[in-house]
Amino acid sequence: MKNFKKFTAFVLALCMLFSLSISAFAAEKTPTGYLTWTLDDSGTLSISGNGRIAAFTSADDQPWAAVRDQITEVWFEDVETLTIPDLAYWFVGCVNLTTAELPRSIIRSALSPEGRASGSRSRR
Repeated sequence: MKNFKKFTAFVLALCMLFSLSISAFAAEKTPTGYLTWTLDDSGTLSISGNGRIAAFTSADDQPWAAVRDQITEVWFEDVETLTIPDLAYWFVGCVNLTTAELPRSIIRSALSPEGRASGSRSRR
């Protein structure tokens, strides 16, 4: 019975370790925040995080670059503390993307004077 308890504890520890590694795979640490994303079987990319996310300088900076051709929808979740100063390059190459939900907080931060979308100019 003692060996069975040790074996069970070992298997549970392995399961917990494995589940942590899967979660960490989708979390990207940036210098000032975290960006977490998942892509489900239907092609929905869910993005959440906190802090200020550094601007992507190319489509290769996308954490989901390897699967971007599978993305059909984008949804931002739990973004009250997420600041995205520049949306340029976020969805370049997502050739099957048909729907994207962008919360007002992200649109506001991306279009503010501190973080205008690349190429935009203020009009006076």
